[in-house]
Amino acid sequence: MARMMREKLLYEVRPTHIHHYYHPLPFGSGGGNMYHRKCCFICSIALLPILFVLYGHVYHEAQNSENETHTGAPTYNMSHLKLRDEKKDVTISSQVELHRHTTAKHKVAISGWSYNTSRDLRRYVLPDNVTAIIPQLDLCSSPDLFLLVVVCSAVANFKARAAIRETWASAPSITNSSSSFKVAFLLGDPENSTLQELVDDENLHYSDIIQEGFVDSYNNLTLKSVMMLKWVSTNCRSVQYIMKTDDDMFVNINNLVRLLKVRILGNLLVGALICGARPIADSQNKWYAPHYMYQGTVYPNYLSGTGYVMSRDVVLRLYQAALKTPLFHLEDVYLTGLCAHAARIRPRHHPSFTYSKRKLDPCLYKDKTVVTSHRVNGSEMRKVWSLMNNPQLDCTGFTITSAAAQKSGAKNGKQHFINLKRSSKCF
Repeated sequence: MARMMREKLLYEVRPTHIHHYYHPLPFGSGGGNMYHRKCCFICSIALLPILFVLYGHVYHEAQNSENETHTGAPTYNMSHLKLRDEKKDVTISSQVELHRHTTAKHKVAISGWSYNTSRDLRRYVLPDNVTAIIPQLDLCSSPDLFLLVVVCSAVANFKARAAIRETWASAPSITNSSSSFKVAFLLGDPENSTLQELVDDENLHYSDIIQEGFVDSYNNLTLKSVMMLKWVSTNCRSVQYIMKTDDDMFVNINNLVRLLKVRILGNLLVGALICGARPIADSQNKWYAPHYMYQGTVYPNYLSGTGYVMSRDVVLRLYQAALKTPLFHLEDVYLTGLCAHAARIRPRHHPSFTYSKRKLDPCLYKDKTVVTSHRVNGSEMRKVWSLMNNPQLDCTGFTITSAAAQKSGAKNGKQHFINLKRSSKCF
């Protein structure tokens, strides 16, 4: 009988219809407590993975924050973003990694110019002190000096300097105007005794080396150019024009002198004008600019550092502006953009200057419309120079086809210079 009653009860609690689900007893009864204990246990088990994911997220964020405090850059631990859907996992992980990687790039410091390094140029230029290792005091001794070309050269680039001396720097001896034109090479401190001995020997032989006391490196090019301004301001009181250029540039001196002698002008800062350039946030890029060094979104108009010309009054004004303007490691942006803007000097474009490599055609390099060409190595320089000065060279019928030359409408040096005076348009 008891067995029959148990079977009957067991049968009665089985749902036989969709509406016959079991309804729990209220709290306080024994069955209700047991049911709710089971529910709580199941819910707890279900919540554990969620709590684990949340805890992992907070833990890794705390670890990343600590790493940023000590290293200045976030880590890229993506383990807390593992999802069951592999496609979603890859997408979200990539987005987060890209965001963190971009943020890290903005925080990467420029070598030698970290966030806490002073960028007050007076501390490095020392305007009241003599800082030159090789001062070359006699370089500007001639009262008739019309143009001084200062070639910024790396200490170890002996072959590049030799090529320039043998080619376009020898133009005055050909035109019998050596008293009106000089070339000098500006170097920094190599911090290497062997290299320094070679530089000393080079200077004894050629007497055209200016060496200043700063570490010669790419990120110190701004220091190099400001040291040039200091040296010219102190030692070249009678020179009318100064050209700054690099040791991989070809310069047609005859065309440049012809251009400048059309009319003597002050307030001149001219070269290849660059407009609307923006700071680059990629720390792997040669021209990377961290936010702590430049907060703007666009650079002021500036001239390519490959080659530009200044009147002496502009040298003095740029130098004074540089002593008050925080250093920016990109030399051309800093000097002809930021400092020129502070000194209210307007950089001007002229199509005779370029930061590109022109075709190695002797008739082109000899043409009146050409002053500079970039990325010309020593062997190329010697080759084109030899062809340019070959008496048998026939440039009859040669014409310039570049768009810049056509837009300028220039037919001679005088017309070029008028355009230079009136316009600073970007080409």
